[in-house]
Amino acid sequence: MGLVLFDILVIKLFSVVFLGPAKPSRPPTKLELYLSGYNCATIGVLLLFCLFLYTLWYISLCAVEKAKRDPLRQAVAQIRQYMISRNAEYDALNDTEVLLEAEKVAGQLIPWAQKIKELQAEIADLHYKLNHEWTAYNNHLYLFNYESLNYDDTMKLCNKSKSFLTDIQDDTEERFIEQAVRKKYGSFWIGLRYWDSNWKVEITKIKPRKTYWKSGNPGRGNRLLGLEIRHALMEEDF
Repeated sequence: MGLVLFDILVIKLFSVVFLGPAKPSRPPTKLELYLSGYNCATIGVLLLFCLFLYTLWYISLCAVEKAKRDPLRQAVAQIRQYMISRNAEYDALNDTEVLLEAEKVAGQLIPWAQKIKELQAEIADLHYKLNHEWTAYNNHLYLFNYESLNYDDTMKLCNKSKSFLTDIQDDTEERFIEQAVRKKYGSFWIGLRYWDSNWKVEITKIKPRKTYWKSGNPGRGNRLLGLEIRHALMEEDF
């Protein structure tokens, strides 16, 4: 009996010395208080429901990523098919190698794409002008403009239209212009200005190869002819 009591005292003393005094119980957390009203079955159902929602979210996320990658895969497949149609040796290459070869081909085609774009812009400009009072003749477009402009404004209009003042080169062009303006009201400036006792083309400062004069001048004086532009005659190559 005495031995048993001694063992009990030793155990208690060991507990006090090595284990320390017993810790006071901590207050339960809010989560523990909230879950204390539910049994294990209810908590298990809630966990399964949360897991189900997470699974649905993950599946939808995978579907979105797949939808993003499918067009890319289709594009790669089309590029591969095109490259193989040009050269059957590309069939032995993997997708990455085929894409690198396709990039080289694309680099060669970029200048042509730019030229096509410029050509389309020129065609659109030509179509617009033919439907807005420009007249086609002998690979040129002519515009008989009826605005009252000075020389500077006329040149701005020419630059905007990518054109230049007409410089009549031969009798055929002269007859065409005469027919075109015969029924038009007013007179047209022929693009000459008086310099150093000679009539010269305003842009080139060179004497015209041929002149087609009519009695009188459209300006108040010969030297003012270039500043008295009433109607500018412009043309453009096409």
